[in-house]
Amino acid sequence: MSGAGQAVQLTAAHVAVAIVAAAGQVGIDAAQVFAPGRGHKKARMMAAAGCCARLGCSKAAAARLFRLEAQRLAPTMLAKAGITLDHMLTVAEALQGAGLTAGHQASPPRPLSPAAEASAPARKSERAAAARKPGRDGRSTDDAAAGGRRRRQPPKAASAARNAKAAAQPQRSAAPAAAARPMAHGVRRLRPMTAKKLRFARWFVAAGWDVEEVADLFDVHDDAMADALEFGVAA
Repeated sequence: MSGAGQAVQLTAAHVAVAIVAAAGQVGIDAAQVFAPGRGHKKARMMAAAGCCARLGCSKAAAARLFRLEAQRLAPTMLAKAGITLDHMLTVAEALQGAGLTAGHQASPPRPLSPAAEASAPARKSERAAAARKPGRDGRSTDDAAAGGRRRRQPPKAASAARNAKAAAQPQRSAAPAAAARPMAHGVRRLRPMTAKKLRFARWFVAAGWDVEEVADLFDVHDDAMADALEFGVAA
């Protein structure tokens, strides 16, 4: 019997609902998911990963029921198969909609390791020290910013100066905006952490995923994910 924060034992009902949700996303007949075929294996991986994320069951247990090798459910293998977070969340929401998640409630995130806890204040101290770092004129950046604010012209005077400068310059046609530079090969664009991502991330952490794995899955920085799990995300 499973309590709050404990894994749910997978049943035929869980497998059936997860398979239907995954097959619909892959575009195959749910009745043929266990037949040989690349698309069929992708659907089984998607269904198993969704169950692990939402129900907290082990990868080994899910792999047995979905006829997979356990290593197929590793984050790198899921990414290689083209299985995204949205795919897994669709399976998780199907399980919840069918009322099959009542036995499992995502437990609070596990405490960070001592090294991670020690690094969190250190990161904040480094950011504060960087803000106080002396500039070329010997003043800190905070002081320089404050001095710039004190020397700022009144709004009316500044506006008049801008208008006079614009009138003295010849008019030029607006140049087209420069195209965004393409990202270098192998460079991944990290995304900001949000409250919605944090909600789903807690499922994965409660299911036994490492913080680094979850951060990679959500395309956010490891430190941002660790801070969000420990301190939350501002609304």
